[in-house]
Amino acid sequence: MGDIRFFRVEGHAGFAQAGQDIVCAGVSALTVSAVNGLEKYLSVPPVYRAEDGFLECTLKRLTTDQDRLMARAILGAMLQGLEGIRESHASRFVMFEQRRWTPC
Repeated sequence: MGDIRFFRVEGHAGFAQAGQDIVCAGVSALTVSAVNGLEKYLSVPPVYRAEDGFLECTLKRLTTDQDRLMARAILGAMLQGLEGIRESHASRFVMFEQRRWTPC
């Protein structure tokens, strides 16, 4: 299986009122932290779009082995956290999409 190159989260969990929703807060914290980490540690930053209830992130190029390892670690940790939330709150997990790619 290849590396994660794209992810998108959208919607609201509706677990509690806005500002009190631990499911939305957890998903937001994991995904925004991942984007911040990618921006800080990769030589080519990700392209992302964030709006209320929406975040989409794409890695355009991973030019070095170091970039690939760093992206794999950051996005793998994000994915593990999201899986944990999904297992605990499956009925409130709105959407998670991923695309994987294999380098040439």
